[in-house]
Amino acid sequence: MTQAWAGTFEAILHNDLASANQRLADECRSAGANNLLMPIGAIHVGLPRWEEDLKRCHEIHGMRGIRLLPGYLGYALDDERLRQLLELVDDYRMLVQIAVRLEDPRTQHRLLSVKDVDLKPLLTLIAEHSQVPILLLNALSSSNAELHTQLAVGRPNLL
Repeated sequence: MTQAWAGTFEAILHNDLASANQRLADECRSAGANNLLMPIGAIHVGLPRWEEDLKRCHEIHGMRGIRLLPGYLGYALDDERLRQLLELVDDYRMLVQIAVRLEDPRTQHRLLSVKDVDLKPLLTLIAEHSQVPILLLNALSSSNAELHTQLAVGRPNLL
């Protein structure tokens, strides 16, 4: 293994993502080992100044990617702020991870049950932002094969 991408679970429970991303970057840096751990910062477009969090991830922490957690943070993929985010991410030449789910619904505690993210609005977003690499995390068992095919057609950087 030459590299592992690391994110923070703090993002699902905290509103201060700047400090969560700082801790993540510090931990990855302290792990050393020739940059084995690459931090992937979390961005919450529902918080004020999310643009500053994104800029900090890119410019200060040198992160090459960000992670979105729409199911946990309460927004859908048709949120207008995602268009703005993808424009900035494209300018920064970063990749985007979208966590469709973090845990199998069968093992989620009933008080912390989170529905899978609806991927249909992503069809429009990826058409508008075709240069942004997008990785769907834990998506295969949460949506149908036809939608996966539609998302992948003509989109070699959708992983």
